[in-house]
Parts: sequence; C-alpha cells; structure tokens
Amino acid sequence: MSSENSPAPQPLYRLLDSFAAYAEGFAEVLSRASSQLSIFDPDASRLPLASRDGAAQLFRFLRSAPERRLNLVVVDPRPIQTASPRFVALCSQFGARIQVGIARGAALKAQDCFAVADARHTVRRPVAGQPRGALVLEDPATGALQEERYAQIWQESEPVWLSGTTGLS
Repeated sequence: MSSENSPAPQPLYRLLDSFAAYAEGFAEVLSRASSQLSIFDPDASRLPLASRDGAAQLFRFLRSAPERRLNLVVVDPRPIQTASPRFVALCSQFGARIQVGIARGAALKAQDCFAVADARHTVRRPVAGQPRGALVLEDPATGALQEERYAQIWQESEPVWLSGTTGLS
C-alpha cells in the first residue's frame, strides 16, 4: 500500500503538569522533527540543552540532513552561555544551521514558552514560569499557529552568537 493511500496520523493532545513532563514533551517534539525546530523560551534553562542526552538528540537531528535547522529565541542568553556548554559547542559545530536570537521589543512581553517542529508538533507552556502546559502532536493547524507566533517573535529579536564555558564532562 502506498503512502498516498495511508490515512493521515491522528492528532494527539496531552496536558502536562510538571516541568519534567514539559522536558519530556520537548524531547518528543524533537524526536519527531524532520526539518526544522523553532524554540522560544525566556532563558531555556528548563530545556535539556545542557544534558548529554539532550545535546546528543540535537546533534543527531542536525547531523542527519544538511537542510535541518534549529532556531531559538531567548530573553536572556546567560543561562545557555554559562550552563549549556554542549549546546554552545553545537552552535559552533553547526554554524548557520542554528540561529539564536535575543528577544527585543514586543517579544519581551511574551509570557509563554514553546517548541514547534515542522509546523505540526508542539509543546507549550502558556506561562513560562508555571509547570502546566500541553503537548500537541500531528496537528498541522496548531503547529502552523505556533510557527507563525515564532516568526513574529523572531522579527522582534536580534541575532546573537553564543560563547561560553568549554569544560565538558
């Protein structure tokens, strides 16, 4: 049976009630990404960017195809620079395939945080400082809205080059 006759995947919606569940949701969204991952987070400190597993997952995503892109906007880059040397190393290794921006203007008023992969898989917390959120998979409508939101935030940001600590264990 060809893929043209295969039914479209059914959307999956799951409420998240902890920061750990959000990190797991982020890993799930990343695992489903096939071309682009866009992230908005005030400081990305609750994302698994500093962990070996998280950095390895990002490395596999970026290495597997040259057209893959990772876009990140933060309000404060210092937590990434000081506590995520593995992510900083990935930025150096993959160069222009990773874009990082610092939110400015209206984007500074955003209270949520989210990641969206391929405009169809999303994890989001409506208030970044609160643990409650949602994981939405295989939903192009929700994904497109989050991707549009990310584009608006990116327009209000300034690119930044991350440099930080080099001591990895």
